[in-house]
Amino acid sequence: MWNRIFNPENIIFQVTDRLFNIVLLSVLWLFLCIPVVTAGPATAALYYALVKCIRRREPMPFKNYFQSFRANFKDGLLTGLICLVAGQILAMGFFLLLPSALAGTKRGMLVFGVYCVFLLLVMGIMAYLFPLLSRYAMGTGRLFGTAVRLGLKHLPSTLLLAVLMVLGVVLCIEFWLLLPVMPSLVGLLASGPLERIFKRYTAAEAEGEREEEAEDGEREKPWYLR
Repeated sequence: MWNRIFNPENIIFQVTDRLFNIVLLSVLWLFLCIPVVTAGPATAALYYALVKCIRRREPMPFKNYFQSFRANFKDGLLTGLICLVAGQILAMGFFLLLPSALAGTKRGMLVFGVYCVFLLLVMGIMAYLFPLLSRYAMGTGRLFGTAVRLGLKHLPSTLLLAVLMVLGVVLCIEFWLLLPVMPSLVGLLASGPLERIFKRYTAAEAEGEREEEAEDGEREKPWYLR
């Protein structure tokens, strides 16, 4: 009986293990975001571990998390600082325009509405940055340029990513008990459209590359193309 319960192939054991990893990855991300400046590489590492080890079921999520954190620390630090400054400027604009919208004037409400749409677009584009950083080797300038191109080319997905981010923040403010699981949950939900987009661009490049050898001697696709 106990052998069946603690068998790694048991569905209950697998689900419990994945939920446990999801919570611990969220807590790890929150802890590494405390210095604020490390939020960039922490976010890139969270996305990498979630997609590789939770979605694709590769082993050792925490080892993969710290490997990604170290590998992307320098670029993630700079990218995170740029996003932090941009976020503060955008937040100032939001709170400056909010009183005129609350006053009920048509002009104020129109300007505020347009600004909110612009704000969602920028947030959606930023949502590409750290997943891109976790997967591809590119400098900060190229990283931002790629995020802008993908964000504008895949506009519906970009707006969806922004809405997911906003909902995650709002839910954590209203229900703070969700905080230990929400970062991973938002990351997993965002990985749906993101991985669909990434796969379109990486599949063609990977066709000419040598695929990894599986234990049975057959060739196996890299985890990010499965």
